[in-house]
Formats: sequence, C-alpha cells, structure tokens
Amino acid sequence: METVGCSLLEIKSGGEGGRVVSGVIGPYVVGTRLQLRCQVTGGIPTPTVSWWQGGTLLDDVSELSTPEVTRNSLRMPPLSRSDLLLQLSCVAFNSNLTNPISASVTIDIACEYKIWNNHLNCACV
Repeated sequence: METVGCSLLEIKSGGEGGRVVSGVIGPYVVGTRLQLRCQVTGGIPTPTVSWWQGGTLLDDVSELSTPEVTRNSLRMPPLSRSDLLLQLSCVAFNSNLTNPISASVTIDIACEYKIWNNHLNCACV
C-alpha cells in the first residue's frame, strides 16, 4: 500500500460552518464554551487527528467526514481567566513514513483594564 502524507490542515472555530482561525483567537468572554474543529485533507492511510495542550493529549477521536477529509472537534469547558494565552495544537499523522503536520491557536480572554494604586490592572471579564 502506498503512503501519502496529509496535504492541508486547518483549524476552524464554531460548528459546521465555522471560519478558519490561526494565531491568537478571541478575545473571548470568561464562561464562553469554545468549540474548535481541526480538519485535514488527504493522506493514505487515513490520518489520525488529535488535539494537544503542550505535551498533554486532550482528544484523539478522529471523525471521517468524507473519504478525503478527516477531522476532530474539541469542545472546551467554559473558559476562565486561567485560559488567557492558552495554546492548543492540532496534529495530524498517518504513518511513521511521513512527518506529522500541525497548527496551533492561542486563546485570548477579554480583559477590562483599570488603574488601581497607580498600576494598570487587567481583570478578565
């Protein structure tokens, strides 16, 4: 069987009709339930698509949507202040003979800036 690497990997926000996102995304309000979808085109055999936060695997359940497209949807718990600048990566691989491909996004949380005791403070809202 021939091995062919994956050709295109995109991260989309929201559900089915989501838009392609990259880099820093947001800002999101604390409590937002963020859904990201990683979609990869091509690859023989069918690639595995997974979500990572640093070295921690978050989700490795791939969904085949067409013979050419494999995806994995990540549903985050409600966002909190601790999610500010959180980096999430999507990785697709299909064989030890090809290099994995990846894409990452960084979450921005909406902040309200106030001066308190002559210091600029950020309170995430």
